[in-house]
Amino acid sequence: MESPPPSGTRRKIVELVGAALILLWRVLAVPFVQLRTDWLAIVAVFWVVTVLTERSKVRPWLTVGTMAILLAIYLTGQLPAAAAFLKATL
Repeated sequence: MESPPPSGTRRKIVELVGAALILLWRVLAVPFVQLRTDWLAIVAVFWVVTVLTERSKVRPWLTVGTMAILLAIYLTGQLPAAAAFLKATL
């Protein structure tokens, strides 16, 4: 027998607990200095904020800002590696 889908408030609580557990795991697993560049911690914080700011006018800007931060983290890690690879092959 399937359980009914969670109600609005219950769904929010379940989502917040899930995001908080992921964030707690990252805080315990990653050195504090590196948390600002830990993409999983950033996504967990984004998840918490999106649950709390449902249907907010700020939400699209928050999404754009978060994705820009994640892109910057990706590029700072990948561009040096790509440059080194291209230098070695050319």
